[in-house]
Amino acid sequence: MGLLTSLIPKVRDDVDEVRAILDTMLACLSPEASVHGEEKCKESLSTNSKLYPQDVISQLLELLEERDWNARFSILRILHVLQEVHPAVVQQGTLSSPQGLARLMDVLSDEREIVRNEALLVLVALTEGSQELTKIMAFEGAFDVLFRVVKEEDFGSVIAADSIEIVNNLLHANPSNANFFKEMSCVAEHVVPLLRKGIEFGSTGRTSNTRCLFDQMLDVLGNLLTATSDLQSMQTHLGKSGVLGIVVEGALHPSMGYESRGKALRLTSLLVWKHSPNRLLLSQLLCPGKSGSVLSALLKLCLELHPEEGDKSVHLLNASAVQVFKCYLSGNVDGQQHFAASLMPQPPMDDQEPQEEQQLGRVVMAALLGSSPEGGGGGDVRTTRVWGAAHVLMSVLLGNSVCQEIAAATPLELPMSSAPPDYFLQSLLQRVSRGVGQMESSSADGLDARAETFILHLLCVWTFECPRAAGVVLQHPATVMWLVGLMGSNAVKSSTDGGAISLHLRGAAAILLAGCLDSLGDEELQRNVVNIVEARIGLDTFEDLIVQVCKSDALQAARRREPVLTPPRPVREEVEWKFLLYDSDVASLAAQVQSKLNKCLFRIMGAAPSPSRGKFSNDEVARERDALKEEVELLRAKLDELAGADGMQAAAGGSGEGGG
Repeated sequence: MGLLTSLIPKVRDDVDEVRAILDTMLACLSPEASVHGEEKCKESLSTNSKLYPQDVISQLLELLEERDWNARFSILRILHVLQEVHPAVVQQGTLSSPQGLARLMDVLSDEREIVRNEALLVLVALTEGSQELTKIMAFEGAFDVLFRVVKEEDFGSVIAADSIEIVNNLLHANPSNANFFKEMSCVAEHVVPLLRKGIEFGSTGRTSNTRCLFDQMLDVLGNLLTATSDLQSMQTHLGKSGVLGIVVEGALHPSMGYESRGKALRLTSLLVWKHSPNRLLLSQLLCPGKSGSVLSALLKLCLELHPEEGDKSVHLLNASAVQVFKCYLSGNVDGQQHFAASLMPQPPMDDQEPQEEQQLGRVVMAALLGSSPEGGGGGDVRTTRVWGAAHVLMSVLLGNSVCQEIAAATPLELPMSSAPPDYFLQSLLQRVSRGVGQMESSSADGLDARAETFILHLLCVWTFECPRAAGVVLQHPATVMWLVGLMGSNAVKSSTDGGAISLHLRGAAAILLAGCLDSLGDEELQRNVVNIVEARIGLDTFEDLIVQVCKSDALQAARRREPVLTPPRPVREEVEWKFLLYDSDVASLAAQVQSKLNKCLFRIMGAAPSPSRGKFSNDEVARERDALKEEVELLRAKLDELAGADGMQAAAGGSGEGGG
């Protein structure tokens, strides 16, 4: 091989000689499989590729200066084949060539498609995992060149897809390239028009070729958000460029595929995460051609089942839409309070006034309290509605005591008489009680217990550190008795999981009761509840149930779930119920309740744990409780003795006075 490469400078002016040398070099790397057999070809490639060191690769890149199509094509084929075997060698050889990358970039402007397309394949492999190469390419003007190729190609072609793949490679985990992309106004000039065209062609039915490119453009935006060193600045830039509205439009477009819509929803989550201007913009967006708000359309995605033939992840859109609300509402006090206010019933409007769309809060209430959605659809449809509504309302109530109070004071309807109204929280407790009661009956084996579990999780978030809501749950003895009975019951089974949901349903009841005890300020009521628990199932069973739930695979999976700030990509396992049984916030709350329970019980029972002992195990709790009982019995015995002695003294005194 050294002899062949040494001949190149000598015959540089003779195109035919250069062709012959390059064809020989390519033949050494790509022998005919039909002649030599596949195994022999692989062995030959592995052996002969070692004959191409970095200096040979540099020489080949120098030859790209030649305009002859045969020479260029052969050089690119050699580089492509070598990359499959020794990619690091090709990358190092390219870096060592002073003009190597610049010449590769020049080939992208070659009008001969066969040459340009081969150059794209080389650059796709070359830009994978090499930070130094990607930085050089970006400052060599790669973004403008690649987007020019995309716009020249038929929309959605393989060549356009390869070009966008290179753009993504240049941006992936590369903060300097991401900032350079932003400063060069590439979003407004290239990304926004391509996103619009993707939606435009998708609405006309040309989805087979446009989904891939639309998805890739979403990946470009995702890489910009996750690669930048200044997330807030990038979010602001994308929001001002009109990206948020276009991405949401694609997410709501029924002609786009579920994968594309789910990815657009997850990108929307990234755009509004901890960013007040984008959150405000999202709340003001209207659906294209309709009067309804985008938030209403997104809530509809949270509540509806979206089965797609051949796709087991029927809850992909639900999970992605709920994630949007979670990122929109988390830490957004104004948004949370505005949503909580929409729970309140409104007076009827005059006939002359136009009817507005139903309030978001009232839609969530109807989904939680309804026995089944309109049109039927079975238990999975109801479970989907309850899951979506519960998690959206959790995001409204979490960490916001004002919203918890508003929700606790929300009546189902405006009072029309002096009679007390039915309140939302009380009605929700009755709703889940009826649902569990139906499951415990022998005539309802087909019901799904997950919906009731999700409602109990919502109540856990609602009542946590909210004395008013906790009081509503505990002030009625029947509710306490029902919760305690549920904790000790093994009769509840779900048709979907062979009864495995029973632990999580019972555990949710235990976490709810424990959280209410800790949040409540009424000491007498606390003691009454603890006495009921101890008499019916025992405090050990109460505590052990919470420990079992906190150690369960489903809850641990929720605690390990990736944070919000991840690239917008489909993650199949995260949209299956076994992973969505617990929201990460519910998992965190359960851990807090577990850590506080021992101290809470000791406080209610009238004894405080020693600070030096730290946390108590279950055995230690039992020993402390038994010791406390013994002390109480001893005190009672002493009181009886004192009472008896006082009686004897009184009797003796009385007889003395009578004798006198």
